[in-house]
Amino acid sequence: MLLLLLATATGQEGDTISSSEVSRAIGKLRSSSDQKSYAQAFELGRGLIKAARFNEAAALLDVLVEKQPNEFAVVYLGALATFNSGRVERAESLARRAVEIASAAGDSPASSNSGNTADALVLMAVVLAVRNNDIEALKA
Repeated sequence: MLLLLLATATGQEGDTISSSEVSRAIGKLRSSSDQKSYAQAFELGRGLIKAARFNEAAALLDVLVEKQPNEFAVVYLGALATFNSGRVERAESLARRAVEIASAAGDSPASSNSGNTADALVLMAVVLAVRNNDIEALKA
């Protein structure tokens, strides 16, 4: 099952970068503590998702989630890529974390985060349904 809940990505296109370049980017990210590197990795992850390169996007975003565990967009995209790469159990934990982050941010219609909670809840419901946890999916 393919789930792609993502607006058109901007930045580096995932279909123009080689797998070896993605691997190098992951290695660089592991040793980095630079916000600029995090932003570049995030854009690369978005591009990889847009290009349906979910395994690579999930690997990259897993590292970025370790670096920025409280950043909604990072955790949410990590959950999305992880789900689409077939790692449903891990996607569930990331989706739950994304819901927590969005809820804690006080996701109001006037905020810049408007819709984050809804997006995360929809993703979590889909993940739970795929795991045959229909009761929890309906609660999400």
